[in-house]
Parts: sequence; C-alpha cells; structure tokens
Amino acid sequence: MAASKTILNVSGKGKSIDITTNKIESDYDKQLIIVDKPISSGGGGVHNDSETLIIDLGRLKQVVSVTSGWLLDESGSSAYSKKTDLEYIMKRKGTMTITWKIDNAGSNTTVTKTVNIIKCKITEVPGRIGDTTQVLNGTQTKMFMINIQFAVGKHTG
Repeated sequence: MAASKTILNVSGKGKSIDITTNKIESDYDKQLIIVDKPISSGGGGVHNDSETLIIDLGRLKQVVSVTSGWLLDESGSSAYSKKTDLEYIMKRKGTMTITWKIDNAGSNTTVTKTVNIIKCKITEVPGRIGDTTQVLNGTQTKMFMINIQFAVGKHTG
C-alpha cells in the first residue's frame, strides 16, 4: 500500500497555510510533579532527602509533531508566501487551529485541534534537478521543508 500525503492546515491571526506531509505524530505524556516531604518548623522533625513523586492523572500533555512536511508552490500561493505567513502566525500571541483529515476505512474524519507552536524548523531546499513537477514557467522553484511541533490546548505562562 502506497503512502499518501496529508494536508495539514494551520490557521490563525487572519492567515492560513497548508503543509504537505506524510507523517503526523501525536505524543502524550502524564506530567510528573516532584514534592519534597514536609519538615516540621519546631526543629524536632527528621530531614529526609527522599522525594515524593506524584503523577497527576488528570493532566495529560499532548504534542502534535509534523516531520518532513513541505511548503510547496501551488496555484495561487507560493512556498515563499506560505513561509512568510507561517512566520507571521508564529510571532503573534495566542492560539491557532490545525486541521487535517484521516482516511478511516474509506471515510474521511476531520481532526481539528487548538494549539500553540512549540518549535519550528524551516529549511530552504532548491527544486530538485530534473524534477519537472517543480518547474514553473521554465524556472526551478523553491521548496521549504518543515519540522514543527504544536502543544495541544491553551497553555499559559
């Protein structure tokens, strides 16, 4: 079975861009809280260097990662303008929305999350030599490879 591409739409602050990718990962982890054992203020308490570890089962952190994503020249929008729009979205405060579709046994399911960008790496890549699909108007086009991570939900602090 051949891998299919997924279009991840990032929208926020009046801008919207599409990232083409073959891989979207969701990482989940429970937050670990380290609490020191209390010591009495009367001086009679015994100090214990051990720590108590608490896992808040109600607090789940989700990170959505896109590795090997691409901003591509398409009709109506160049890869460079998508890069500029993504930088604009990243520089503004507040949350944004990501949306993509999952092929679920022949029916598409749309996934939408409210997110903040944690980290983004944009790599400028020239069009590949001999790749006719990346030649527009007789000139080779630029592409931008994207690795990006989103924290799901509203995060403050």
